[in-house]
Amino acid sequence: MTVAQPADLAGLGRAEDLLQSVVAANDAVGLAGVLHDDLVARGHDGLLHGKAEDVAGYASGAFAVTSYAEPRRHCLLHGATGVTFVRAAITARINSVLAEVDAAAVRAGISRVEYLRRTLAAEAEWASRGAHTPLVREDWAQLGELISDIAGEDVMRGAWS
Repeated sequence: MTVAQPADLAGLGRAEDLLQSVVAANDAVGLAGVLHDDLVARGHDGLLHGKAEDVAGYASGAFAVTSYAEPRRHCLLHGATGVTFVRAAITARINSVLAEVDAAAVRAGISRVEYLRRTLAAEAEWASRGAHTPLVREDWAQLGELISDIAGEDVMRGAWS
């Protein structure tokens, strides 16, 4: 990110508005343009991530914001340096688990649905033998979230092509 203008509170507010708009729009190209190259931020997983990781997550669809609300903002300006403190309520879809399921299905040469069917069948077999803990309500809830798009026309077309 290049700063070509002197710092001012109105400009700092506009920069924050731009950042929030590209985040809310899941615009990876826009995000790459507004984030500083030396960015270090705490991600949804609690770990520190840099600009490249953040932009890649948006670009791949592994991370997608579904709602963004800003209940509070405070801007500070000290000389040519500005800092914006934002409290934001962000809801997002994180597809890293789904991406892993899809990758495993591709490696096996089968659809996501077939992969999940086989995995659940194996889980039931293991549970019946007492080999490990059976699925619990939370497991089924997570599965429901992972396959919530199963009825989507594009998903089904991709599963059978």
